[in-house]
Amino acid sequence: MSQVASRGPLVVALGVLAIVGNLLWVGLVFGLMAWVIGGADLREMQAGRMDRSGAGMTKTGRALGMIGVLLWVGLLVFAVIALTAGKPFPMMPHQMFAPPTD
Repeated sequence: MSQVASRGPLVVALGVLAIVGNLLWVGLVFGLMAWVIGGADLREMQAGRMDRSGAGMTKTGRALGMIGVLLWVGLLVFAVIALTAGKPFPMMPHQMFAPPTD
């Protein structure tokens, strides 16, 4: 049975795009792709169905994808905080529907 060629360079490219893509808010897509493809390829390598020569690149790309996803989440949290800064946020349900006071 022949082994499938490693997709390590693809996973690294997706991981790098995940980090750089956060500048345009598309890092989540590339990060998840690198994470999922990298994980699947590592499982295939462990099972012996994929060439192990690209394991290092695959692990690196998967890690970059994870970092890209975490950066995207961090940017999202920062954006939400920045957009809601200075605006009152009702903490209790009865405050949400209370009439405005003058």
